[in-house]
Amino acid sequence: MMSLDDGNARTVLEEFLHLPVGSADGVLAKFAALPDAEARGEGLDRFVYVPGTRADRVLLVAHADTVWDHLWRPACSPELSSSFRFDGGDGRYHSTNPACGLGADDRAGCAMLWRLKDLGHSLLVTNGEEKGQRGATFLVTECPDLAAEIRASHRFVVAFDRRNVHEIKTYDVGTESFRRYVEASLGEPIHHVGDPGRSDIIVLCGSRGVPADRSTPCGVNLSIGCHDEHRPSCGERGGLSENLVLAEWLDMLRRARAWLSGGDLPAHRNPSVAMLEAMRKKYRQMAADLMLAEGAFDVDLSLEGRKEDPE
Repeated sequence: MMSLDDGNARTVLEEFLHLPVGSADGVLAKFAALPDAEARGEGLDRFVYVPGTRADRVLLVAHADTVWDHLWRPACSPELSSSFRFDGGDGRYHSTNPACGLGADDRAGCAMLWRLKDLGHSLLVTNGEEKGQRGATFLVTECPDLAAEIRASHRFVVAFDRRNVHEIKTYDVGTESFRRYVEASLGEPIHHVGDPGRSDIIVLCGSRGVPADRSTPCGVNLSIGCHDEHRPSCGERGGLSENLVLAEWLDMLRRARAWLSGGDLPAHRNPSVAMLEAMRKKYRQMAADLMLAEGAFDVDLSLEGRKEDPE
C-alpha cells in the first residue's frame, strides 16, 4: 500500500519520464532553475551543479541524456517521447513508442535527485554519459576550479544510475571499507556487484587531473529499479524492452533518504596517487627482502625423501 509521500514521489517520477528522451534540455533546464545552480558547457559536454548547504555534504549524481538523444543519434528527434504506460499487473512502466525505450536510464535517477534535493546535499546532473561520460569529463578537464572544489568538499559521491534492484557498484573508486559502509547504511539485501561497466563516478572520483598528493572521494552507483535498459519498446511483438519497476524505485528512494538524511556523514576517500606509489614501493621492497632472506638459508622444504615421524 502506497503512502501519501509515495504518491508525491510517483508524480515526480512520471514528470521526468514524460520529458522527451530525444533531448536532455528539459531535464537540465529544470535543475538549472534551482537556487544557486551553475550550468556550464554546451551540447553533450555540459552539466548543472547545485552546491549543497550541509557541512557533511555528499555529491548526488544522475545524467540527463538517454541513448536516444538526437545529439549523437541524428535519426532521433529532440521531441522523441516514450509515451509510457504503467502496467498495474506487473507494477512496471513501459514505453509504448517502438522508436525508443522508456528512458528510465537515467530519468529515474534524475527523479531521485529531485526528490532528495531538500536534504542539503549537492546535485550534479550531467549530459553525454551514454556517449562516454562527456559531461563529467568536461567538468574535470575544462572546469578544474569546480572539479577541485567538488572533490575536496564532499564526503563521498552517490550516483543513481544502476540497473536492477538492491545492487551497488563502486568500480575502482571505492575502498572496501566504503563498500561495507554503504551496504550497512542501506540495509539488507543490498549487495555489491563486480560486473564491468562505466559510469560518471569513475570520472568524478578518479585521479584524472588530480595532483599526485591529493585524494578523491569514494563513489558508489545505486540500483534504481530499471531493467533491460537501452532496449526500445517491443509493442505487441513481445520480448525484452526497457522497463522500470515502481516498487523497486520507491524502495531505493526510501533507503537513500533514510541514509542521507542522517547527521555527521563520514568522509570516505580514495588513496592519493602518491600514497599508492609509496605503498607499491614498500611492498616491492618487502618482497625483495623476503627473497634475499629465503636465499640466505639452504633448507629443503620439499616433502620428497622425508620419513614419516615415528608414532
